[in-house]
Amino acid sequence: MSPLTTSFFPCWAFFEACVGLGQETLGTTTMAVGRAFGMHEELIRVIGLMQDSRMAVYVHEGTDGSGIRLREMVTARACRAICPSG
Repeated sequence: MSPLTTSFFPCWAFFEACVGLGQETLGTTTMAVGRAFGMHEELIRVIGLMQDSRMAVYVHEGTDGSGIRLREMVTARACRAICPSG
């Protein structure tokens, strides 16, 4: 099994695996229930950011100081990332 399988699966399961007529995910359901029960707005905002993101495949284009330069393979969008593990 690929190491990516275990690291990407939770994000896919929570934020991309849609069900039902409304195409609900665990993320959208958590936000709706959280609002109804008074979940902190900042946590709802963070879950929303994850919900609006998507997984992609990037090309490593070198380092930039303490960051990494990446280019998304489908859109060619460049970005800079931090690698917490060094």
